Amino acid sequence: MKYRGAAQILSSMLKEAEGSGARQTAIMFKSYISLRQLRQYLELLQDRGMIEYASETRLYHTTEKGIVFRRSYDEVAQALEPKS
Repeated sequence: MKYRGAAQILSSMLKEAEGSGARQTAIMFKSYISLRQLRQYLELLQDRGMIEYASETRLYHTTEKGIVFRRSYDEVAQALEPKS
């Protein structure tokens, strides 16, 4: 797998938690990160208000701020992709 930067990993985590939400394990596996990385990135996303944890359902949900970040990141990443 190609090296991914933190922004790309954060974007994939936020994408997984959009909509109905996701548990830690789903976010970890879909984003291809370790448990240690998951904890670090979840703390960062929560501190920045981009993801919320619902303790009653044990699900993480992407906030509106997180959705805006993910969409903006995806637009920039797509614009920088080499044309084939």
